[in-house]
Amino acid sequence: MGLEIILNNNELNRTTLSHENLKALLKTVDELPSYIGATPFGENHNEVVVIANFIMRRFRTITPEKLVDAFELAACGELFDGHQRVKVTSYGKPLNIDVMGTVLMAYKQRQEKERARPKPAPVNRQIESGEKFVATPEYHYLNMLSQIDESGELPKVHLWKTIHGYMVEKGMLKPMAKNVVVNRSIKSLGDGFALDTHRMAIQGYLIENKVITPQNDVP
Repeated sequence: MGLEIILNNNELNRTTLSHENLKALLKTVDELPSYIGATPFGENHNEVVVIANFIMRRFRTITPEKLVDAFELAACGELFDGHQRVKVTSYGKPLNIDVMGTVLMAYKQRQEKERARPKPAPVNRQIESGEKFVATPEYHYLNMLSQIDESGELPKVHLWKTIHGYMVEKGMLKPMAKNVVVNRSIKSLGDGFALDTHRMAIQGYLIENKVITPQNDVP
C-alpha cells in the first residue's frame, strides 16, 4: 500500500485522528481483506480512504486493535446480529462499506452487552481475607452469567428457583403463576433431566436480551 499517497489524498478526513493514529488506521484497513479472504486493495487507494472515513465518522471509538478483533471474531463465526450469526460475504471480493458496517455494528453490540453485564463477586478474595462468604441469590445469578461467558450456553444444572426469585425482585422477570407445574421430567432429553419452568423463564429472558442465542442453548 502507498501509505503516503493515501495520507495525501484530498478526500481523507484528517481532523478526527492524530497523524500517527491515522496512519495506524489506514495500515489496519489495508490488511483487513486477509482476515476474511477478500481481495487485497492493491492500488485501489480511494477505497481505503472511503472505508477509513466511514470508520472515523460512524465508529469513532474503534481502534485498529478492535478493528482486527472484530474481523477475527467475524471470521470465526462469533459475531451475531440479534440471533443471526454475521456472515462475511467478501470472500474473493473487494471489502466494502456494507460488510464493514455489518461487522462493526455487531462488534459494537457485543461490546455494549459485555460492558452491561455485571461481574461475579470476588469469592476467592473473600475466602483469602477470612471474610465469611455467603452464596446470595445475586451471587448465583452472577455465577450463571459467568458460566455463560465461558461456555456460551445456559448451564444445564443451577439453582433456577433462586435465580428466578432474584430476577423477579430486580424487575427482570414476572412472578411465576402459582398453578404452573414447576418441575416435569422430559425423557427425550435424557434420563433424570428435569425441565424447570423457572429455567425456561430465565432462558426466554436471556434470549430476548441477546445474552444467549437459541441455536447454542439446550431447550
